[in-house]
Amino acid sequence: MFDRLARLPGHVWNWDDRLAGPTLAEGAARVTGAVCGGLDQWRTLPEAGSEAAVAQAEDALNQTGGRGLIVAPGCVLMTNTPDANVAAVVKALGGPLKPIPGLKPG
Repeated sequence: MFDRLARLPGHVWNWDDRLAGPTLAEGAARVTGAVCGGLDQWRTLPEAGSEAAVAQAEDALNQTGGRGLIVAPGCVLMTNTPDANVAAVVKALGGPLKPIPGLKPG
């Protein structure tokens, strides 16, 4: 199914690369736009520590060389994802943490 959809025009491609595949590197080689994913929204983000989330973000960068990549969950950010895990990924990627009401950056 991915190959069939990859032939369509698109600017950004998002799929569950950690669970369903293909990998970000394989997907990036098959689409013309950017790829969006790299973070496991089902297990790593809600259940593992922030170190595991950062490791997946770094792996996504390595797979793509950091070009044409939006680091994000493969599908959605689950509501039970700890704020600290999201904040750790943002920090690891060099992004600033802005005060957001209700966010506990850890």
